[in-house]
Amino acid sequence: MEVLGHRGYPSPTTPENTLVSVEAALAAGAHGVEVDVRLTADRVAVCLHDSDLRRVAGLAVIVERTCFAQLRRLLLPGGHVIPTLREVAVAVAGRGRLVVDVKPDRRTSSLARGVLHGIDGIADDDVVVSSFDPQVLLEVGRREPSRSLALIDGEDLSRSVAWAIGLGCDALHAELKAVLLQPHVMAEAREARLALRAWTVNRPVDAELLERTGATAVITDEPAALLARQPVTAH
Repeated sequence: MEVLGHRGYPSPTTPENTLVSVEAALAAGAHGVEVDVRLTADRVAVCLHDSDLRRVAGLAVIVERTCFAQLRRLLLPGGHVIPTLREVAVAVAGRGRLVVDVKPDRRTSSLARGVLHGIDGIADDDVVVSSFDPQVLLEVGRREPSRSLALIDGEDLSRSVAWAIGLGCDALHAELKAVLLQPHVMAEAREARLALRAWTVNRPVDAELLERTGATAVITDEPAALLARQPVTAH
């Protein structure tokens, strides 16, 4: 089971979705990272979770209304900058899996183009494009059918398995609580040949349970702790 850093390996000195956070996760031994992606006003794919910078930088700046050059001048805690998806993809290439969580945007075509530009030249097997928004997945799949796609959901996972199949996805990304409350989804995902990655899994006990029940990967804020747990053995 893969252990993927959630937004890298966030800490006070390695802010989420930054290059230093990504490097910290890989240095800790993570099998890859998950990062969030939004589009700037000039259609550059950047790594940010929220639609604005209030939480991460204390600034009332809305990402989709701000050009990349302006965002680049706004420093995050510790003096770190907001990276482009391209910068992150190049940093991870050949070192692990990159899961791209694409946030919904009314500019769906531009968003798909921005994401695909960001991962251009990166091996298909090393990148997963994921989203809550089916339209994003459809557009990415239409433009590059070979790309790995994952539907994100945290509610009715049986419904989500069917949706993922219909969208041409090869994976389902599910919230931990939903997986624990609907354990049958593991078998449904296996039958549908869908990889199942759970988020956000921070306790070793939860990771062990997910591995025993067949999860493909966990997305975690604590990659070192999950990697340090004893491996599951068959009895």
